Amino acid sequence: MSIISELRSVKIFKIALFDLIMSCIGLFYLLKLAKPGHALSFYISWVVVLVLPISIVSHVLFHVPTMLNYYLGLSGMPVKN
Repeated sequence: MSIISELRSVKIFKIALFDLIMSCIGLFYLLKLAKPGHALSFYISWVVVLVLPISIVSHVLFHVPTMLNYYLGLSGMPVKN
């Protein structure tokens, strides 16, 4: 098992926590680069508001089935390889 598979093995509601945490961290730093000089609460609030909608839309646009989109009725159940 690769290290990424090991990291993604921790799940809640069949959604990998590693993916969600890394998406939040990535968006946090992207916002810090785009809008420097704001308070920490500004960045955290925008991450909370944006991370899931961006994830949902991008997976729908690229036709990548995810458990969250499956729960929302936007895609089929993801197939495990």
